[in-house]
Amino acid sequence: MKAEFTKAGPKYDYTGAHVTLEHEGRTLLGTLVHICPEENLCIVRHFNGEQWPVNPSLGRLEILERTYEAVS
Repeated sequence: MKAEFTKAGPKYDYTGAHVTLEHEGRTLLGTLVHICPEENLCIVRHFNGEQWPVNPSLGRLEILERTYEAVS
């Protein structure tokens, strides 16, 4: 599923969610560790702890599981 947004930003705190991204013919799989709202970019790490080779926007990521919480 794709991330949901409101006018103020992401509808949920997706930090900690497992995500995928198609990049250069490969499917990257990892854990979302930080969302930078000022730059609209995410930091994602592979399960071995290495950072992804790209910092995608939240809208480009496919969220695999519901491990996030609603923003109050």
